[in-house]
Amino acid sequence: MYVAPTARGHGLGRHILQSLEDQTAVRGATQIVLKTGVSNHGALALYQNSGYTPRPSYVPGRDPLVNRALTKRLGD
Repeated sequence: MYVAPTARGHGLGRHILQSLEDQTAVRGATQIVLKTGVSNHGALALYQNSGYTPRPSYVPGRDPLVNRALTKRLGD
């Protein structure tokens, strides 16, 4: 997901993320796993503030100095 810089600061990212979580849960998923870059401080803050926690990469060979994987159990 991506929010253009000019549209940031209005809660759009949080709204999009919540909508994706809701749609995913309705379809029966119990967990979401995502990744972002270590330098993407805005995304990392959004995910962590939304209850995501760090986890090992789900793609073999990903550089942990560049990539961050996070997970969240749905319904918690």
